[in-house]
Amino acid sequence: MSRPAIDVVPVGLRVDQRPVLVVGAGRIAARKASAYIDRGAVVTVVAPEHSAEMNALDVAHRVYRDFEENDLDGMWFVVAATGDPTVEGLVFAEAERRRIFCNAADDPDHCSAILPAVARQGDLTVTISTGGRSPATATWLRRRIEALLDESTHGAFAVAAEVRDERRAAGLPTEVPGWQEALDAFEQDLRHRLSAVEPEAAA
Repeated sequence: MSRPAIDVVPVGLRVDQRPVLVVGAGRIAARKASAYIDRGAVVTVVAPEHSAEMNALDVAHRVYRDFEENDLDGMWFVVAATGDPTVEGLVFAEAERRRIFCNAADDPDHCSAILPAVARQGDLTVTISTGGRSPATATWLRRRIEALLDESTHGAFAVAAEVRDERRAAGLPTEVPGWQEALDAFEQDLRHRLSAVEPEAAA
């Protein structure tokens, strides 16, 4: 029987200068830790042995032993990526007791938060989730979406962001009808202008 998708409310976490715990230090744990380090989190890694991939990361604290409950003291978020359901169950149970959100790699039963695939270009971030049912599909869709984040998309985004800032500075509302139509028109105009540009003549 197919496993049901995890029902979630999508959010974006601001982790800059906030403590995040990663339990496990293999290749997958290193990939997940890297995502938090890149966003400025203060990452602590707990595992008896740390892989070469994890050792290459600039983590704030390294602990060389098995997970203990007090490792969660002061944490905002925890990622369990040990490959051992028993350990990840212990991490999840203690995180639940402390009301700390927990993600367990490829272990939906021990997740209170899931990590979507992310397509990021500059200030544009698009996330894709399958509710834990098919991470490979989410990654596949991420690659397709990255191809859409082209010059016209960035141009429309830059103008829309600038207009929104101007309205906010003038004390005007920003949640108004017409944004989608304006963005569609901008994209069409930009494509028309680019298609009309003639290539430079060869010297």
